Amino acid sequence: NNENEFKQIFVYSILATDMAEHSRLAQNFKNRLEATRYVESGIECPGFVKDFAFNLSNFSDRRVIIQFIKFFMEVLVHGSDIGNCCVPFDIYLNWAYLVTEEFNYQVHSRLLRQSKRIKQDCQ
Repeated sequence: NNENEFKQIFVYSILATDMAEHSRLAQNFKNRLEATRYVESGIECPGFVKDFAFNLSNFSDRRVIIQFIKFFMEVLVHGSDIGNCCVPFDIYLNWAYLVTEEFNYQVHSRLLRQSKRIKQDCQ
């Protein structure tokens, strides 16, 4: 189901911002790069190495495609998250402000919906 696959990719991407995942992601990325170099060198290698490499021929299986997209999005979101301190300070302040505003808007919207539900239940 496409919707469930999207949800899974989305959740894993957000969870990748947890710094506890940094070592796992970095090591996994390094291993995939090494496997890719090994496969591209033309040396005969075991199937599991070929499956782990960044290799377009692996993308005939939908499950492999989804796993690759999930991993790619984890690395992309994690890299963006830890790279935020590299932007100029004025851009960082604006970004922090916008994120805080969005958070407050979502909290306010949720509280408003809950309040309406409570009022309806009490009538």
